[in-house]
Amino acid sequence: MTIQTKGRIHLVYGILLSVLILTVGVCFALSCVSIYQSGDSPFTRESIAAHFDRFAPLVYVTLGGI
Repeated sequence: MTIQTKGRIHLVYGILLSVLILTVGVCFALSCVSIYQSGDSPFTRESIAAHFDRFAPLVYVTLGGI
């Protein structure tokens, strides 16, 4: 494998990982806003788990990439 090929692989990996991390961050922020706006006593374990379960696979993919 040449140095140029390794450089491209590192660039693609860095871009992919950056996009995944930003996506997880946006999902987390939107879920926090949604939990806050959900009404009376929004901060229960069940409501938080329900909101965060929606993007849990994306978090696992990101952690696997790291």
